[in-house]
Amino acid sequence: LCAPFLHGSWWHFASNMLPYIVLSWLICQYSVKRFYSVFIFTALVGGLLVWMFARGNIHVGLSGVIYGLWGFILCYGIVR
Repeated sequence: LCAPFLHGSWWHFASNMLPYIVLSWLICQYSVKRFYSVFIFTALVGGLLVWMFARGNIHVGLSGVIYGLWGFILCYGIVR
C-alpha cells in the first residue's frame, strides 16, 4: 500500500512528480472525485499485479499510478 509513496532517490521522486502533477491536473479538470477513484484503483490494482507477477525485488515509486492515470485519460478520450 505504501509503495507509490516511497522512492529510491530524490531523482526518482522528481522524475515521477512532473507527470503525476500534469496527469492529476488533467483528470481533476473533469472531477476531483473521479481523480481519487482512479488513483486508488490504479494504486491497488497496480500494487496487486506487481505483488503477483514481479520478480522478487523491492518495487517502489509512483510509476504504476502514472501509467494508470495516463491509461484512464486515453480511454476516456477515446470513449468521449
